[in-house]
Amino acid sequence: MEHLPNIKIAESQFPKVPYLCNEEYDGLFWEEYGKRRGWDIGRLMARDFTEHPPKETASFLQNWLFFGTIDHIIGSGGSIPSAAFLTKDEEGSPWITTARLDEYIRQWAEYVNGLENDIATLKSFTSKMHRCLNDVAIFSDVLYKSDNCPLPVEVVLSIKVLGCTIESALAWYWNVKTPRKWDLKDIAVSRMLQTGWCLRDVSMTSHYLSEIAMFYASYAKRDYQQQDHSQCTEKLCIVNQIDEISYRTQHTSATCQCHHIVPDQEQIRKILQKGQVPVISLTSKTALDKSQTLEVSVKAHAYMRWFIAISHVWSDGLGNPNHNSLPLCQVQLLYDLLVDLPWDEIYGGFDEAVEEEFLADPYWDGKWKDRIERASKKVVPATRSLVNKVRDRRGRPISIWIDTFCVPLEKEYRKMAIAGLMTVYSGAMVTLVLDTELQRTSGLCSDQETLLRVATSGWMRRAWTFQEGVLANARMKVKFADTLVNLPKLIEPNISDMRNDGVDFYISQNPKVVSVFESLGKRVNKWTMDIEQKKLAEKEAERKKNFALSAYIMQDTRTFFKDMKRVWYIAKDRNNNKDKLERIVAAWNGLQWRATSRENDKLIIFATACIMSPEDLAVVKTLVDSPAQQRMKMWISQQICLPEGILFTKGLRLREPGWRWAPASVHQSAIVYEAGVDRAPGDTGLRVVKPGYLIFAGGGLIGCRAFSFKEQQFSQRYRVRLDTEYLPAARGLGADGTLGLVLGKSGFDIKIGSGSYIEWNEEAGALIQVISHSGAMISGAFVCTVEVKMEESDASEEGPGMVLARSMKTDQVWTVT
Repeated sequence: MEHLPNIKIAESQFPKVPYLCNEEYDGLFWEEYGKRRGWDIGRLMARDFTEHPPKETASFLQNWLFFGTIDHIIGSGGSIPSAAFLTKDEEGSPWITTARLDEYIRQWAEYVNGLENDIATLKSFTSKMHRCLNDVAIFSDVLYKSDNCPLPVEVVLSIKVLGCTIESALAWYWNVKTPRKWDLKDIAVSRMLQTGWCLRDVSMTSHYLSEIAMFYASYAKRDYQQQDHSQCTEKLCIVNQIDEISYRTQHTSATCQCHHIVPDQEQIRKILQKGQVPVISLTSKTALDKSQTLEVSVKAHAYMRWFIAISHVWSDGLGNPNHNSLPLCQVQLLYDLLVDLPWDEIYGGFDEAVEEEFLADPYWDGKWKDRIERASKKVVPATRSLVNKVRDRRGRPISIWIDTFCVPLEKEYRKMAIAGLMTVYSGAMVTLVLDTELQRTSGLCSDQETLLRVATSGWMRRAWTFQEGVLANARMKVKFADTLVNLPKLIEPNISDMRNDGVDFYISQNPKVVSVFESLGKRVNKWTMDIEQKKLAEKEAERKKNFALSAYIMQDTRTFFKDMKRVWYIAKDRNNNKDKLERIVAAWNGLQWRATSRENDKLIIFATACIMSPEDLAVVKTLVDSPAQQRMKMWISQQICLPEGILFTKGLRLREPGWRWAPASVHQSAIVYEAGVDRAPGDTGLRVVKPGYLIFAGGGLIGCRAFSFKEQQFSQRYRVRLDTEYLPAARGLGADGTLGLVLGKSGFDIKIGSGSYIEWNEEAGALIQVISHSGAMISGAFVCTVEVKMEESDASEEGPGMVLARSMKTDQVWTVT
């Protein structure tokens, strides 16, 4: 499995795969290889491996499923000898190597693209490839799950990895995405849990990564330092949750009893009252007893004065719920770390940020641009000179902002500090990410491994750090044990980040080939691009010419940060409703896997991440000063557009009439449907244009948690499963007459008259109690979210729980209150 990217800090190495074949693959028709060699494939599929001796069986299976697949698919343009995938160890024993697999895949792609004018041959090839991969996927699953399989598990895994790599190449070159499963994700999940991964990290990784990338990730070793993750859930890491009553600020060692450093709190409060940001200046001093100590002072942040914002996780020990103080040992350790940073690199990054962010961002007016240009010409060279001296002479002051010092505990001043966070992180010279696990881990590894480790760190589990990352934008560095990582550079945007209503964009290398390959996967979607998107598309098209599995996995690991990227690079124009929607969806989904110990803070974090204008900032300041239970309603009331998918997220709703459709908080459920819904100030209900059904309950569904319905005109049945966790128990479902079922999927094809169905498995929906049905408008009160699934038709099973329904047109207008 040498074509997989290397993992520097691994739980174990990727399996070595023995060579078991006693002959070369014959290169003839793949599907008849068993018959040519005298094997009953049906018996093998039934897990009967007794037809031939075990060694012969193992030789046949590896030759057919591994070397035969390579020859049949990748070798379509020319035969590939088995020797190309063999190596020998020091003792002369043969082993499988895939070091040249990427190279042969690139040659194969050139051959396939060369068939653009021979459509008949191209169709024949795609058909045989499809059949081959289907058979190999099924057969490898049979072998993996058979107790008496004659193949070592390493060989079976190599077959699965080969098939999944070919699938990755199909997606890379032609955007072909098939429903085939190679079970590598399930294998990876099992391996991760066995090696002690947090369940939340496993679930999150599985959500974002493809099968092959998930398999790669499962070999990474985690440094949990004996943390107990046994109580963690799929969405929440319990270890990172803070109990403010029992929380203890940590010293750098268990035996240390040094005093706490307490910045001047009165000075911090005065600065906040003036609408400014307090920063802490740290200067190393020698005490009378010759010991090293720190002099601490508080200053107001003046624009362009350099300071470092610290983004950290309280569970790592740098928080304090009782006092705005930290132990001297911790502050000294922080100071030492900052002094030894590569300052030339930091200032180089700041120069770029000034040019790219401040001067180009429409948030700032012309006066600010002039001021920043003048200030940067004077201040940046001077401070760079100063910093070079800091590294040589440790007595120089270093200015920082850290929440433990700078966010007062008093409610009034805490609100002021939170309202000023945008100024903190957007104005800092750099935001430094400190995470205990990352600081114990080498960052001198592949980019894929680096992104994986950041994505699964404690820093990525917390809601506040998402906001900090969003606001820091390009000026963010992650501290590893031996290096600083420029995270924004690693996840810079590419064309796959360009979206339209949630549909992936793809630049085809060869439109004719893609049109044939579409029969194997989803349709390719295109839309008009702006100039910046065209530049990214050209860059992407060039990159797509050269497949490498490492690059594919790199593309995959970037998806951990896709929502942060969408805020940074895409959703910029505050006067564009599409950008506003992008921002809302990115902020919401970016918080899906993150938690905060104070649940009421989550909406503030979300709203801050949505800021695109001074008006948005004013809304956030109002929210901070408002009771927690009123914040969501207040925020929605100020929005001129919302993503329609907010209706289908799972979670608690507001209880006020007219607002029952609205989330009570930011749910740990993604917004999938991103099309916009325009609103006017003061609107209560949500108006969406969606397909759906009218369900004639007749009071027969009271107490149900699931039910089935059948269309009046047709025999097709559907099963509706209610989101029972959030269903108001006191409400009698269907007691008041007709229900409405609003389906989430836009353009959903529902059978009307002589129309036909489009295959679908399960779809999100919203159930409403119909209040009025007048012409093209159906109005109703929100009941709960549901999952809807097609069932096999059977007109005889009407009984309890089965009701009749009428399908509505695909552009039905619903007003949900």
